[in-house]
Amino acid sequence: MKRALKLFAVIPLLMMHLTLFASQQADTVVLQLKWRHQFQFAGFYAAIEKGFYQKEGLEVIVKEGNTSVNFVDEVISGRADFGLESARLIITRNNNIPVVALAAIFQHSPEIILSRKDTGIRFIEDLKTKRISSGLNGLASTKALLNKLAVPDSNYIYGSSIGYINDLIEGNTDAISTYITDAPYFLEQAGVEPLIFKPRSYGIDLYGDILFTTQSMVENNKDLTDRFLKASMEGWVYAMDNKEELIDIIINKYNPSLTREFLNYEALTMEDLVMPKLIEPGHMNPERWNYIADTFVEMGLLQPLYSIDGFLYEDYQILNNRRIKEVLYILLGIVIISLLTLLVFFLFNRRLKKAVLQRTLDLSDANENLKKEISRRQLMHTDLTLSEERFKLLFEDSPISLWEEDFSETKKLLDNLYKSGVKDVEKYIRENRDFVRQCSLSVKINNINKATVQYMEAANKDFILNNIHKVFADEALDDFAEELIAFYNGKNQYETESEHITFKGNKIHVSVTVKIPYGYEQSWSKIIVSLIDVTDLRRTTDELRYKEVLLRQQNEILKGINDELKKAKFKAEESDRLKTAFLSNMSHEIRTPMNGIVGFTDLLKDQSINIHERERYLNIIEENSQQLLRIISDIIDISKIEASQLKIVKAEVCIKQLFEHLLEIFQLRIKRLGKENLDCTYCIGPNLKEGLLVINTDVTRLRQILTNLLENAVKFTEDGTIEFGVYSSDNSELTFYVKDTGVGIKKERVLQIFDRFFREEERFGANLGGTGLGLSIAKNLVELLGGKIHVESTPGVGSKFYFTHPHDTN
Repeated sequence: MKRALKLFAVIPLLMMHLTLFASQQADTVVLQLKWRHQFQFAGFYAAIEKGFYQKEGLEVIVKEGNTSVNFVDEVISGRADFGLESARLIITRNNNIPVVALAAIFQHSPEIILSRKDTGIRFIEDLKTKRISSGLNGLASTKALLNKLAVPDSNYIYGSSIGYINDLIEGNTDAISTYITDAPYFLEQAGVEPLIFKPRSYGIDLYGDILFTTQSMVENNKDLTDRFLKASMEGWVYAMDNKEELIDIIINKYNPSLTREFLNYEALTMEDLVMPKLIEPGHMNPERWNYIADTFVEMGLLQPLYSIDGFLYEDYQILNNRRIKEVLYILLGIVIISLLTLLVFFLFNRRLKKAVLQRTLDLSDANENLKKEISRRQLMHTDLTLSEERFKLLFEDSPISLWEEDFSETKKLLDNLYKSGVKDVEKYIRENRDFVRQCSLSVKINNINKATVQYMEAANKDFILNNIHKVFADEALDDFAEELIAFYNGKNQYETESEHITFKGNKIHVSVTVKIPYGYEQSWSKIIVSLIDVTDLRRTTDELRYKEVLLRQQNEILKGINDELKKAKFKAEESDRLKTAFLSNMSHEIRTPMNGIVGFTDLLKDQSINIHERERYLNIIEENSQQLLRIISDIIDISKIEASQLKIVKAEVCIKQLFEHLLEIFQLRIKRLGKENLDCTYCIGPNLKEGLLVINTDVTRLRQILTNLLENAVKFTEDGTIEFGVYSSDNSELTFYVKDTGVGIKKERVLQIFDRFFREEERFGANLGGTGLGLSIAKNLVELLGGKIHVESTPGVGSKFYFTHPHDTN
């Protein structure tokens, strides 16, 4: 008995010695990476370089990966002890390959669908008709998203993912299945603006970079597995807190070919995937794995009767209630058997005690592990509670007006609108104010802070919440419509300026920022609105704008005055020139007929001339007298017009009789001028009945207008047709016209044709005489009769003068 006691006393010392000896021998393990060295594996580099593995008695060899490496085969075959794989690892487990998931490095999968903003793709549904480059098996998250959209297989371009970026840059594909940690960076470096679709934004949220090993490693080398996992997670905590240091380590030791800019981009992107400030590195939730497995079932990659038993590392660590009960039943059985055996087999008493003691120790260890897990979860709950309290404190004490709102019902209204068949939701929102008002009434105000009470000039929070409809002016409804459009188009933030009314009736201008916090993009159940009073700034800006407008108006006035002065100067100079030319022309025009009259009067004194010669001389004297009379009449008329002394004497006039008289006169004149190829006619519109051909007007002035126009037509037309007439498009006014097939007028001279003293010097026949007052007088007479005169002319084709006259039969 004493020898046995001594032996049992020596055994613990021997075990302690063996343990110390073993701890001095570092265990070598091999870690298989998914890709070449980069920040994606920074936690493992940190564990090596900062001595976390060494502290646990481990020497870790890191193997790079590539597209030809099967990571599961490397670990199962024993060429590596640990490896990294995507969430597809659950499929591998259910294919009877004994792998165990130790930790999820990425809480959200880095897999995305990447496109260019200039491809015309705007919404995720647009991918149904686009070319998509993907690996043969595809990335799990993106493949699930494309399956959900029912993208046809004919859209896929299968191949190696290495060249996908270049294909997208060169336009050989419309979208690629890739990683957010690097691909958008390469696209931006090529000068192409990326368009990113994240599967988790559409309800597909898988783990990424799963650290795994074999079931035999867990069962046979649990201590080594624990040490490796513990050191690795310490490395990840250090890496995410010291990104710049890890970037230096990667460049100097692992992959010198990478740039600091790229590694920094990758590190910042991973912050959102690893979430080190919110979740303990490596954390895995069994329910999340069930969700991931269900996703693979929907994709047809996993059988519905799947199982995750034995897949998670925690299955090998923590005893559950069933196993505790089993242990208790076993202990109870052992105790009963021991009591019975004690009566019969006293010699086996010590062995029985030893067995009971060993079982008790195992149970104690299990209970200790259970207590640690409970403590860990309590600590996580405490941290979460502190974070919530910290947020509430920041929200409540912020000097900026903050509103916490719930848009979930509003989102349902928009979704129902789209499901009802409205394709252009954006246009519908802008054109249907009642729908926007309905959406605004569906918004729930969950909370406001102290600054809002002061900003709204209210008594307390409850007063604001109960009278919220009094806050917003009608103009704010338009801003709310644009806010809805922004959120519907996938933007998580909207900024604008709006006008609010305080509860004391004061109008204030505010800068509004509306943001959907992370995690609420799908439900819109939490919206944070911040308001900043910019009334003084707006008032100052408006004053500056008003003064700017005044200055511009004054400048425009000064410019207008200068232009008017220039025009007045030009008109004065032109008037002087025209008057000088007019006086010179008048002296010539008066002298010419006077010379004819005087000359032929002297010839008439000769008694020897025959009767025919005498008659011809008298006709010439008559024509020159008529010409001189017309010149004098024009001068008198223009003088009366300038002095506003020209009187209009109206009487009933028969248009047809007037036209017959004019036709007779000008046919005779054309004949005298010897223009045998020139014809003159008149036309009365078919819609003018006999009763409409009598108007109330000044017949002398109407005849004078038509005579002036016809004289010009005869003067400048050698052959063809001269037509004058009247027509009416309605019963309110008549339109008289004179058109010819003469030489026409140049476009740049048409605008001056009605100016006083103007003569078309460049027209053929301009030397035929005239005062340059005929058209000016005609224009003034038309206006005195209540009408407007116009001209249309094409050089070489002819001209058309037409003027309106009120159809007054009274």
